[in-house]
Parts: sequence; structure tokens; C-alpha cells
Amino acid sequence: MTSHWYLLAYDIRSPRRLQRLQRFLRTQAYVLQESVFAWQGDDEALAILQVQLLKLIRPGEDDLRGYRIPANTLIHFWGASPFLEGVFDNGYPAHQLHDFKQSSSVTHPDIMAADTHA
Repeated sequence: MTSHWYLLAYDIRSPRRLQRLQRFLRTQAYVLQESVFAWQGDDEALAILQVQLLKLIRPGEDDLRGYRIPANTLIHFWGASPFLEGVFDNGYPAHQLHDFKQSSSVTHPDIMAADTHA
């Protein structure tokens, strides 16, 4: 099965449910912002994740969304990066960091390699 990246974002009304959801997602996905995560998986893993997430929220009160990120799409970061500086993990979603202090940007190595094959 083909694996895809998803952007997961949420607005949880209860502090207790919020903490449970955050703890769970930190074990499953990359933290991008306070309530935004990048998760990768195939259709079967997505179905399992949905079941697990629905156990952690109240659908009538909470808002949890997932957006599939099209292949070869960069996630752009302006400001603080959620990733460790100087560490290039092949598991990270494709991204580009914009450093305004130096007026430059750094692209994830996988994207640079993909660009040379285009």
C-alpha cells in the first residue's frame, strides 16, 4: 500500500481530552505546532488511527481534522522550526525552513535529491 502524509489539526474543548490526544499524537506523528501534527501512513494505518482518535475525543464537542498532503509538496516554515537544528531525519515530512536572519532557506535533503531528478 502507498503511504501518504497527512496534516492533523484539532481544537479540543476539554483540557483532559486535549492532554490525552496530544500525548497520543506525540507517539504517532511529528509535532509541527501546538495543535498541528504531520502523520504518515497508508489507508489501513489511517483507518486504525481514526478509530484510535475517535476514542480520545467527543465528536459533538471537539474538532479534529486531517488533510492529505499531496505527494512532492513542501511544508514551509517561517520562524521557529519544530525540528531539531542540524538533524536531518529521513522520516520528517518534506519541508523548507526559511531563515530570515540570514535571508536564506534550507530545504530537506530528500527534496533537493528529488529536484535533481525532475
